[in-house]
Amino acid sequence: MNDAVFAWDEALPASERDALIARVAHEVTGRGLQTPVLLLLEIHRPAGFLLSQGLIVLGPILAGLVGLDRVQTLSRFLREPNALDRLIAAIEEEDAK
Repeated sequence: MNDAVFAWDEALPASERDALIARVAHEVTGRGLQTPVLLLLEIHRPAGFLLSQGLIVLGPILAGLVGLDRVQTLSRFLREPNALDRLIAAIEEEDAK
């Protein structure tokens, strides 16, 4: 059996979470998109858990476009209560460099 199918309910390991945050923050600041991304993250912060559940529902469709591992990782990241706060702080810190 494919273990990836059952990864939806597992917590995202801290090392993987931190690497994802660092990678996204670096890409956002490298492209000069800090302001629009921070605005969107602030707007969607209260709906983080709901978005994670939506990714589970839309997982089969999105998996064909971006891959199941990416959809699961994003869903597992968003269901953490402070995930978007950490990402916002990382983008602001990367922008200050």
